[in-house]
Formats: sequence, C-alpha cells, structure tokens
Amino acid sequence: MATASVQAPSVLTLALPQSPESIGKARRVVRGVLTARGWPEELVASAVLVVCELVTNAVVHGLPPVGLRVQVVSGFVAGRVTDRSSERPILAAADVEAEGGRGLAIVQAMADRWGTYPLPGSEGKAVWFEFRGPPDPVRLARSSPVTRSRS
Repeated sequence: MATASVQAPSVLTLALPQSPESIGKARRVVRGVLTARGWPEELVASAVLVVCELVTNAVVHGLPPVGLRVQVVSGFVAGRVTDRSSERPILAAADVEAEGGRGLAIVQAMADRWGTYPLPGSEGKAVWFEFRGPPDPVRLARSSPVTRSRS
C-alpha cells in the first residue's frame, strides 16, 4: 500500500461531460486517489458521496462543461465542482416524499465545510468542500528525521 500512496496524485483535475456517466467516473477516480493516499474507508465514503452529489447537481442543473478538482494534502482534502451556470444551488428542505432535493443537505451533513462562489467573468459557479482526515503517510515519511538522515 505504501507504493500506491507514493504514486497517488495530490491534485486531481477532471473535465467531465454533462452526462450521467460523469458521476460514476468522478466516484471511481476520487475513491482511488483517497484510498491510495491512505485515507480510512469511512472518510473516503463521505468524500465520494459529497463529490457524487455535487457532480450530479452540476450534470442535472448546471451548464457544460462540468469540472472537478480535488486536492489532497496531509490531513486535508479540498475540492470543487464547477459548471457554467451562474445560478447558485439552494440548500432547501426536501419534501419527505420527493425523489430529489437532498443533495446539498447531504453535502452539509458530510463535509467539514462547504460553500459556493461565482467563477471570474460570469463564467459560472463553483461549489467547494473540505474534509479533514488523517495525516498523509507520504508527507510524514518525507519529513521524518529517520528518512532525512538516510538521504
């Protein structure tokens, strides 16, 4: 597993088509990156769920193209989903019998922090999220005194 951690990227950027297949692709890629970086399954599942909800919202309600950016640093994941629609998502209470409308409530419940901001030049919006997690074993190994003395 240590080898996978070294090879996992710290920044993931994807341009996604405005199609349902984008949701599955985002799920697989984010799960792979966080798992390879040594994140515990519970946090991986939470982050993947948030990404899926945000990509779903962008695909269903936004305008193409959809973008996903996730950055993993020691003990921290920050990400954003972008699209060309300037309409900001609304956190609203969903009717008990409604089939949808719970995405942002899920994001709010799962992420440590989240929010939205307009992209420069009226080019759309970004919905961002953050998770705190375990220290990154790759970064810890690089900065440990034992590692430094061997180099």
